[in-house]
Amino acid sequence: MYRSDRLGARVNNWLLLLIGGLSFLLYEFLQAPFYDLATAWVGLGIILSAVAGVVMPFLILCQRLGIPFRVQFQFERPRVLAGLAVTAATLCLIPPLEILTAWVGAYYPPDPVYLEFMASLRGESWWDFGVVAVAVVGAVALAEELIFRGMFFRVLLRHTPGAVTVVLTALLFAIVHPLYAVPGVVVLGLFFGLLMLRLQNLTYPILAHAVWNLANLVVLKSTENALDPEMTTPFSEHAVLWTLGSAAAFALCGWIWWRAGEEDAFA
Repeated sequence: MYRSDRLGARVNNWLLLLIGGLSFLLYEFLQAPFYDLATAWVGLGIILSAVAGVVMPFLILCQRLGIPFRVQFQFERPRVLAGLAVTAATLCLIPPLEILTAWVGAYYPPDPVYLEFMASLRGESWWDFGVVAVAVVGAVALAEELIFRGMFFRVLLRHTPGAVTVVLTALLFAIVHPLYAVPGVVVLGLFFGLLMLRLQNLTYPILAHAVWNLANLVVLKSTENALDPEMTTPFSEHAVLWTLGSAAAFALCGWIWWRAGEEDAFA
């Protein structure tokens, strides 16, 4: 049985969806003025927008209604083995999703302006990159999971079956990303949603989201050349082998964290 949604029981659910949507728009709006500044300021802008646009509004809403923020959004300490399995499963998704994104990017190439912005996140110094890393790995993962798996997920779960909720939140999560990335983000959204549905702990989707962002940021930093608009990836050379190997490893990791939903042996 899914744990009680105190916020959903006391506030009109359509209003909660509206609040979640407006929070996301505020989160995006507050970032915009920083995009033309130096890299470290871009990172600080992302952190500011996450706190002011998402965390604080949700925190204030819970406080006004006398609902503990941590309880409402189900922040709990992750089990060690389950957390490691979630981390490994996230890394297993990199090869197949890189292949998928490259394939889609061949038909719907990313905007060159967007690629230029992404390249700028490397920064000119490790200080710049460190600030961006905190922003992208910490603030982005926290803010987006609070909205999609924290607010939207819980509201939809009151009215739709779990599987439908997972799919709907994955689609909502995908449509706010660039077109070429949408299929891959849908897969990520399904994974994050399954984590939330099974483990009932928002810490796990945040962890998976953070690991995914960190892995991509490390790859971005290690690439000194201009980003390839054709979205080529080294995994494409042996795409079938990479996909099958990743699927097998993902299944093994999935078995571990799935069991964590019914056992306490991983504490």
